[in-house]
Amino acid sequence: MRTDSAAQTVAVADIGGTNTTIALMQSSPSAASSKSAAAIPAIRILDKRTFPSGELGPINRVLAKAVQDLHSQNSSPAPSILCVGAAGPVKDGRCRLTNLQWQLDAAEIKQATGLPVRLINDFSAVCLGIPQLLQHRPDDMLFLTSARPQIPLTAGSTLLAIGAGTGLGAGLLQFDPQNGGQVLSGEAGHSSLPVFDQPGYELFCHLQASLGADGGSMGGGSMGGGSAGGGSAGGGRHPSAENAISGRGISRIYRWLAEKAGQTELGQAAASASQQTDPIPANVPQDELPALVSQAAAKGDPLARQAMQLFVRLYAVFASNMAVSFLPDSGLYIAGGIAGKNVNFFTENSYFMNNFLPNEHAGIQALLKSMPVAIVQNYDVSLYGAAVAALEMTNAKTV
Repeated sequence: MRTDSAAQTVAVADIGGTNTTIALMQSSPSAASSKSAAAIPAIRILDKRTFPSGELGPINRVLAKAVQDLHSQNSSPAPSILCVGAAGPVKDGRCRLTNLQWQLDAAEIKQATGLPVRLINDFSAVCLGIPQLLQHRPDDMLFLTSARPQIPLTAGSTLLAIGAGTGLGAGLLQFDPQNGGQVLSGEAGHSSLPVFDQPGYELFCHLQASLGADGGSMGGGSMGGGSAGGGSAGGGRHPSAENAISGRGISRIYRWLAEKAGQTELGQAAASASQQTDPIPANVPQDELPALVSQAAAKGDPLARQAMQLFVRLYAVFASNMAVSFLPDSGLYIAGGIAGKNVNFFTENSYFMNNFLPNEHAGIQALLKSMPVAIVQNYDVSLYGAAVAALEMTNAKTV
């Protein structure tokens, strides 16, 4: 990433389905004195504000006021640009968020804020932020493997980022130290939910039926297909991976397991054994249930643990499918709030990796074993990446 000799200040925003964070970021002075041509200058957060997305008013006004307030409360120079990372596909400077009824328009944001605006996908921001953490904040990475990427990253090396939160995202970065690199982003979370064992198949059928798919009766089947009294998953629309590998996915998995167990109060059968003072009520709001399931699982609730284990298994197989598709030589990075807040469910008995590695082809399994895999423990990674994108736009003089 090219920089001028002086530090530069930029404004960034991360707009997600749950929270919106707006920040001022500053680059370090030029890294020209670095001994490595691949070294990238450090970026730091000057100040930030986080708001519940669902409670915000018109987003353009929110961005304008927040940037103005952040600047007035800090002694740094005024930001030269605003980069917005948004949870949805971006085309022609516009983005319709996947999990919110919002449409963002870079031209309208520029008019509201008075700043040049760059609008990028949220996982483009995550991808661009990972090299910052690897080089300047390595303690923010929890590696699940003995393999490590070469630091500094070399030009042309690739890394893959995935992450479950409100939704499920993914992106692939081909790194370039001069400009951050090129990101290929998509909507991988809306690919079909992976099916690889009987519980996963039963969940797939449950989701296909409960989400209003048109595949007919799905109850009671097996992976072998058309058993009497049950359907197969061959017809209808396939539930997306995001329907299970996300916060609301944890809720769906847990409620499905509770229904199978005949519980009228979620968690009531295990409440005393798990040291919970109260069971999880059946009418708990959807957005509060994932955290409660995680907490109950940590205390030993068998049903909650079963839900979290199935969630991690699905996550691992999705990650493995993505890794095999792209074979990123600098590693796979698991971002998003869920993994960072639930590390023990991923690391206990190497649970995530034990479900990530299996592959029928010995050569492919060997490639997976040699791949660095890490959990990103800094949720601000997307802010760092948005700052990289903003600085590149400024330095390229395209605004």
